[in-house]
Amino acid sequence: MHFLKRLFDEELDADGDVIVAGTPFQRSRILAGLEPNDYEDAFSDWWEQRQDRLLQRADELLALFDNRERFDRLKAAFRTGSVIPLVGAGLSMPSGYPGWTPFLRKLCNESSILKADFETLLAQGEYEEAAQRLFDDSRKLFNEGLVNHFAGNRNIWGPVQYLPFVFDGTVFTTNFDNVLKRLFDREGKSFDMEMFGDDSEEFVELLGRGKRVLVRLHGHCDLVKHRVITRAEYDAAYDFERLEHLIRDVVFRKSLLFMGCSLVHDRLQKAMAAFVASGTIKDLVSHFAIAELKDSDDRVARRKVLAEANIFPIWYPQDQHDEAMEALLLKLAEGVVEL
Repeated sequence: MHFLKRLFDEELDADGDVIVAGTPFQRSRILAGLEPNDYEDAFSDWWEQRQDRLLQRADELLALFDNRERFDRLKAAFRTGSVIPLVGAGLSMPSGYPGWTPFLRKLCNESSILKADFETLLAQGEYEEAAQRLFDDSRKLFNEGLVNHFAGNRNIWGPVQYLPFVFDGTVFTTNFDNVLKRLFDREGKSFDMEMFGDDSEEFVELLGRGKRVLVRLHGHCDLVKHRVITRAEYDAAYDFERLEHLIRDVVFRKSLLFMGCSLVHDRLQKAMAAFVASGTIKDLVSHFAIAELKDSDDRVARRKVLAEANIFPIWYPQDQHDEAMEALLLKLAEGVVEL
């Protein structure tokens, strides 16, 4: 996991460069260049200490609420290869890609839409409608804005970098960026193919054949055809008859682990809840989420809403996303996957 050495080097270099005859040199490069064995020993010690600290943090998080029992069920499914990660925007944000709210606000600032009306939509959780207003204001500028903000190959940072080492199969994402594809390519674990939400009829066969697929449920920023972001696009993509195959034969085939997803005003979650309520299948698999619990949240109420979609949350406190995600991914892999 080469990205860990980048973190290690950052900590070594935090005290500033070493100046030799007026020339600055990074501490990490001095140690790695002059004493490579000592560098590797220091890195091994650092990684061991980091794991211990993060696993301890994971235990602290699992002691909250009913997190421990849920996590034990998640890990049991993970041991049998029955978990598919579903990655949301929160795992791309450390790499510099925007979350939905700041992205929509930035486009609004360059539009003719009244900002007060737009802020009302956001406050009410009407993100699809907000995107629709921007699209209707200027589809050319809206499409360009998506490309400008999500198409660039920015440096990859944050806990998303653990995913190729923890999960070796199919990955679902609602993101428009290329972080996951580039990340798995970088680690020599490229997906066999990429597919989109409207390709769902072919998913089951491919998964049954052991294909490793990156499933872009909401498309890609460069491809308007498969994209799901405006209200009209959501209405088309989440038509229940069209979606039932995806929900029945893909989403409820294995346990999903939602990561970096707000799960608030979420259309996929609502579609899953509708499927559960339909009673089409009695013995449904459980899904899990590593989810932020904001200080203002009614935890019991959120828990009930998620349970309607058979999603069960493992909570972490507000503004602790990166550390909590890294800690819980390490805890999930502990004793199962060699990192």
